[in-house]
Amino acid sequence: MVIVGCLVDTITVLLLVFVGPYGWIYVCVILSVERVGKAIKKPANDTVLSFAGKEEKV
Repeated sequence: MVIVGCLVDTITVLLLVFVGPYGWIYVCVILSVERVGKAIKKPANDTVLSFAGKEEKV
């Protein structure tokens, strides 16, 4: 899930390069998808870190 979230986040940021000067609708859609990618990535990343903390007995 972390990898999927990172891929979605990275691809959407790169897509912003191709938006024209009056493509504000495309920018809104791309930024919404980018936020979904971050929403996928963050909880999965926290879960991975919590399991790593249990292994290290921190």
